[in-house]
Amino acid sequence: MIVPEYCEMFSGEAKRRLYNSAVRQEFNVSLLETYFGTVHVRCPIFDPSVFLKEFYKQIPDTLNTMLDPVIAVTLACGALFSKHPTFKADRDETSRKKRAATRRQSKIVSTKLAAGRKSHENQGPSLFSPAAISRLPTGRKRSKSRIVDDHLTRAEEALDFTKVHRIAHTTNVIAAFLADGLFPGARRCNANDDPRASGGFADVQRSFWLEVAISHMLELGINRQSSLNELDHLHDSCGKAQLDTVWWFACVSDARQSALCQRNLASTLEMTVFKLRNHL
Repeated sequence: MIVPEYCEMFSGEAKRRLYNSAVRQEFNVSLLETYFGTVHVRCPIFDPSVFLKEFYKQIPDTLNTMLDPVIAVTLACGALFSKHPTFKADRDETSRKKRAATRRQSKIVSTKLAAGRKSHENQGPSLFSPAAISRLPTGRKRSKSRIVDDHLTRAEEALDFTKVHRIAHTTNVIAAFLADGLFPGARRCNANDDPRASGGFADVQRSFWLEVAISHMLELGINRQSSLNELDHLHDSCGKAQLDTVWWFACVSDARQSALCQRNLASTLEMTVFKLRNHL
């Protein structure tokens, strides 16, 4: 595939190591091993041997190349769960810079508080007093990895550049379904889908990419065995079985999110029953 230039700012010693081709190849293999050992065993939606063959044909040798959406999302999934030493070094470096920035910010706040203490000493306790600041939440204990963010960004840009959400294709179905685990949704859903409502579902989000995957499968007719047999680029039973697996995983995920978010199913019950009858 023809790819555009991909501009990315690599900073930090841990990230600069990835400029070395041999290190980057070992790093990518490690991410794939993490994906197949963590994600694939729970959600086996493609044949590892077929995927690895395509991976070694398409994986770019430079950092400034747009990846295939399935490969980009797979690497991002692996990056989320990887324990590679590069991630640890990146988190440690990020943590050191974060602590240094926090100390500088604390000095600025202390200076402003000291300057304004005399003029506010008769107005009661300040919301920005040292005691109040000390009670603020400190945030996540584990420092964030910029390399993980880079992989998520590349996955988002690959999905957007190839128009995965618009073009109904079997490859885009797989990419969208995998992306559902990385980008679960943009807005929260509550009881009756009312943003003013409160309850136990406030932290559950609608899944944009899951709905994209189901919409593409319905457009391609994957829920109908006759339509599945007519897909020209699926010449083997492996590809058809793969799409069957994606369909059933998507139906289960859709049913779960429908119950939690109290919304209509993206895949209707009639479509699921029709598919089930073809298997019986």
